Amino acid sequence: MNDQVFHEHVEVVKALIESDLDWSDLDVKRWLTLAREGFDQLGKAPGKLVVQSRVSHDAFLKLRFGLAGRLRIDPHYQIPAELRGWLADYLIGRVVSPKVRRRSKQDVATMHDRIARAIAALKEEGRPATRGLGEADVSGCDIVIQALTELEEPRPNSYDAVAKIWEKAQRPHSRFGNLF
Repeated sequence: MNDQVFHEHVEVVKALIESDLDWSDLDVKRWLTLAREGFDQLGKAPGKLVVQSRVSHDAFLKLRFGLAGRLRIDPHYQIPAELRGWLADYLIGRVVSPKVRRRSKQDVATMHDRIARAIAALKEEGRPATRGLGEADVSGCDIVIQALTELEEPRPNSYDAVAKIWEKAQRPHSRFGNLF
């Protein structure tokens, strides 16, 4: 599979499974990633990050930890005008993080359903659902995990977890019935 086709499949799968991105508490690796991304984005488009932070918990964390990182690393950092108002409001408690919606069992079931349906759609297009022994081709599970990674979904976060969702969907008495 060439890179262009792979990325086209990833974009399709992202569209199939994209919904609420704030599923659960973040792990340490995720916090560090958000801080790094926030640090980088503050150097490029601080105003855009401020706007995004009003509606996205992840953007709020990027802004908060990115700004803290910049202030720690560079004692001469000049806070851009776009950030001054936000920082002042944050310090006095007028700016708070957008709510993070906790994942319910129904949310998990919905995501698993979307993952299984995405893999089934890729299988209908001729893509193998999972990697076979010794096969070098990209599977539906590979494409789905890439889409989840690009969507910054915290879970499932591995090929094996996605393959297990697909395997469960194949069982005769799964909630998916005989769809797959």
